[in-house]
Amino acid sequence: MKWIDPSIRLIACGATPEWNTTVLGVLGPIVDFISVHFYAAGDDYYDLLASVNRAEELLKLTDSAIEVWDARRRAARPVGNIGFPTVDKRVEIAFDEWNIWYRRRDGRDRAVSDKIEEPYNLRDALWTASMIHLFQRWGDKVTLANLAQLVNVIAPIITSGKGHYLQPTFFPLELYRRESGNRVLHAWSDGPAYTSRPFGKVSYLDVCATKDDRGRLSIGVVNRDKERTHRVDFELAAIAPRSSGKIFTIDGPSVDSMNSFEKPDVVAVSSREHNGFGARFSYEFPAHSISLLQMSP
Repeated sequence: MKWIDPSIRLIACGATPEWNTTVLGVLGPIVDFISVHFYAAGDDYYDLLASVNRAEELLKLTDSAIEVWDARRRAARPVGNIGFPTVDKRVEIAFDEWNIWYRRRDGRDRAVSDKIEEPYNLRDALWTASMIHLFQRWGDKVTLANLAQLVNVIAPIITSGKGHYLQPTFFPLELYRRESGNRVLHAWSDGPAYTSRPFGKVSYLDVCATKDDRGRLSIGVVNRDKERTHRVDFELAAIAPRSSGKIFTIDGPSVDSMNSFEKPDVVAVSSREHNGFGARFSYEFPAHSISLLQMSP
């Protein structure tokens, strides 16, 4: 393919650390990315949300394999007589399959017409938002991240002859794509946490901040707490936003809330104007919710 179009970018299929090290040792001079795949599963509310820790562990392991290859690349620049330029830069990470998938495993059942149409609830939307935060924080290394899939099959959009509706997982994808900035800022938080047996310690609040080219600040906060609101005191360094701004919220009656053809708006995005931002301010985040606080300089 590169003989025909040398500008295309190739992805090597990643797996275990040993596999990744071997693959990069062979394909490192011609690939731009190595992939990571992750599907979360399970009915336990807190364990499912904590599984984002496993996704980050996979990123760290993949990054370590890239570091091994990159040290070799820097020591001896790749050259070759293969008919197109070799890739003389650090390999990037493509997190090109990620989703929640465990309820519908009927892809090979010919009697089922709506195969693998996984139903998603508000809990799954919280997980999706935390995955977006993870990719934002890793944005210097994870330069491509694709949800699998988009329509009907394990998807945020469901269609049929009756029309379509949006599953709860659609809303954080659309909101963050539309409102987040293109630069990630350092954000630290300290507060209550819980412990998941499979995935370890997890903060109830997941915070990530971005800034766009106009200086507009967007702070995303996922309140994983199933029952309680959490009041947060913010202190912003080197930025003093205007008092007025906007707050976007994704929530629903319960963590099990779902949309359907009959009730398409049980979970949705709401927005409202807010007056009270500044270099220091406080805000109370509803239980089991996603919030995006947006303010201008």
